[in-house]
Amino acid sequence: MDSVTLGLPLLSIYDPDGTGGTSIDPLGLTPLGEQLSVELIPGVRERQSHPRYLTAIAVSHAICDEFPADTVAADGVSEPWQVFEWYLVEGLVRSAASAPEANVPGSQKAEKAFRQGLPLSASRYLKTPTIFGFHGVYRLLARTLSVEQADRLADFGFELLDVWQKERGLNGFYGSGVGYGRNIRSILTEAVRKGLNLGETTGSDGWSGWRFFFDHLDPTKAGPKESQLIWRKLESGTKGFRKEVLGFVVSKNGQNLFRTEGVTEKKLYSALKRIASTELRTRIETIQRYENFCRLLLDAFEACRHDITQTRRGVQPSRLGTISAVAKAAELLPEAFITAEADFGQSTRGAQFRRTFLEVSQKRTATDFVMALFEHHKRVQKAKPPEGKTSWLEQHFDGSLLVRPEFRLDKAPRASGEFVNPYRLKSLNSFAVDLKQV
Repeated sequence: MDSVTLGLPLLSIYDPDGTGGTSIDPLGLTPLGEQLSVELIPGVRERQSHPRYLTAIAVSHAICDEFPADTVAADGVSEPWQVFEWYLVEGLVRSAASAPEANVPGSQKAEKAFRQGLPLSASRYLKTPTIFGFHGVYRLLARTLSVEQADRLADFGFELLDVWQKERGLNGFYGSGVGYGRNIRSILTEAVRKGLNLGETTGSDGWSGWRFFFDHLDPTKAGPKESQLIWRKLESGTKGFRKEVLGFVVSKNGQNLFRTEGVTEKKLYSALKRIASTELRTRIETIQRYENFCRLLLDAFEACRHDITQTRRGVQPSRLGTISAVAKAAELLPEAFITAEADFGQSTRGAQFRRTFLEVSQKRTATDFVMALFEHHKRVQKAKPPEGKTSWLEQHFDGSLLVRPEFRLDKAPRASGEFVNPYRLKSLNSFAVDLKQV
C-alpha cells in the first residue's frame, strides 16, 4: 500500500494471477485516500498508465454495441466487451515478442494459454476482469471523458474513433464511409460473435485479426493526432485539477523532478504546492495532513508486525510499546487526528474519518495504544466485504500478540515519512510520456 518511488517512463502492468486470499489495507487508510485522489484528479486511477486504452474501449464499443444489451456468451458470464478484450489481449501477445512487450493486463494469462495451444476464455483469463482487465481499469476514465456513457459509445468516443480510423488508414471502420476499415470491422464483429457462441476466442494462427490489434491498438503507440486529441481531452473538464496538475507534470521543473532519482509523490506535491492555485494548494495541504496521520499509524503497525515476526513467538504489548515508531505514534497521533479532522470538517468525509479513526487516536500510553491499534485492525478487517477478512494479528491467552504466518514481515520497515496512499502523479507522468508531451 505504501506509495513507491516514481520513475520514468512507464508503469509495470498489474496482472494478478487470482491466487491467494489475503487482503490489503489492514488499517482502513485507503478509502479516504482514494476519495481525495478522485476529487483532485477525476477519472484517473493509480493502475492506469496508457491512455490509449481509451481508443481500445472506443473500438470495443464500435464492435460490441451491435449486440443486444443483454447478450452473454455461452459460458453464461462473459459479455461482448469481455470477448473483445480476450481477442485484443491474445492478439497483442501473439504479435509481440513477449508478454511484457504486449504491455496489457492479462498478457501473462494469454501467453500461458497460447503456449498450451488453448484459446482464451473466462476460465483462462483474469479472475476479476471487470476490475483488472483493461476495460475495468480504464472504464472510470472512459466515462469521465465521455468515451462511453451508460455502457454505450458517447460523444468523445465518436470523435476519437473518427481521428483514429483516419490516422490509421482504416476509413469505413466506423460511420457510413467505405474502405479497408469496414472490412476489418466485419471480421472483428464476426470473431466476437463466434467467441460469444463458444465462450472463447476462435481465431486460427493465421487469422488476420490478430495482427490488427498489435498494428492499430498497441497501448503505447498512439498516432500524433490521436495523442493530441486525448491530451486535450485530459486537460478539459470543470471538476478537479487535472489540467493544472498536468501542466506541472510537463513543465521543465516538473520533469526535472520526475527524473531525479528517489523522487516521491510527497516531494512532487510539495513542489507543486509552491506554484499551485489557492484552491489546489488547499487540497494538497489536506492530503499532506491526512498522509501524516496515515504514516504514523501504518509505521506503528508495521513495526509491531516486524518485531513479532523476528521473535517467532508472542510479544507482550508492553514490549511493543517501546518500539520507537509505536511510541512516536502514541505521542503524536492524537494531534495529527485533530489536525486532519479540522480539514475534513463536518462533511460526509469528515464523519467517515471520525468513525474510522477516533477510537485509535485517543491519547493513551504506548502500551495501551498497541492494544487500541490491534483492536482497530480487527474492526477494519471484520468490516471488509463480503464477509470480513482475517486479522493479521491474534492475541494469545497470556495477552501477547502473534502474527499469523501468512502476514509475517521479515524485512524491517523503512520509516520513510512518504505518502502511504498514491495520488496519481505517476499515472499522469506516464500519460504525458505515452502521448509525447515530454
